[in-house]
Amino acid sequence: METVADGWLPRAVAEKVSQVQYKSLSRKKQEALLPLTPRRFQEICPEVELIKRWEKFWKVLYKEEWILRHDLTALHLFNFGSYVPLFDVVGDMSVMRCHLCLSQTTKDGILAHIYNQCETTSIWWQQIGPEGPMHLNSMLAPVNASSENLRKLNWFVKTVKKVYSLRRRESPDGLALLTLLLRELKRQVGEVQPLGR
Repeated sequence: METVADGWLPRAVAEKVSQVQYKSLSRKKQEALLPLTPRRFQEICPEVELIKRWEKFWKVLYKEEWILRHDLTALHLFNFGSYVPLFDVVGDMSVMRCHLCLSQTTKDGILAHIYNQCETTSIWWQQIGPEGPMHLNSMLAPVNASSENLRKLNWFVKTVKKVYSLRRRESPDGLALLTLLLRELKRQVGEVQPLGR
């Protein structure tokens, strides 16, 4: 029986083993699972339900965050559905006030309002300049996954979250808030760093 140079495996076995590619069980399980998608946003924007779009987005985001070391935490969490300014509204309010533009909206429609229709966020969208119209379809698993566009989307998501949360602390019901002036809106964007959380 002929053995390989180190002397512990027969050559025939060593050749068979070298032809087999091993994959860990966790890697096999990951490949079989569907990519993560935010359920809450899929109800608002059903166009983003394409699995291939999410698979591509998560691969690009992995490369940006882990290989290129760009901190896109806000966009990452936003695409999980968790980095939004308002999670649950306490009480049985069916109508509520947007803390940014002060217009009335429904409790169920507040996220759609903030990311699709709010006048204040549309000013930030124009100022920051991500590609495409201001719509959840442009923010969730964006088709344009260039480094520059992802950085701008991260900046936009952070700005919305920060300012909305600050104004919510000032007046939880939104009644005592003053309208944000244009110079304040521009200043708010300047105070938020484009990368990070």
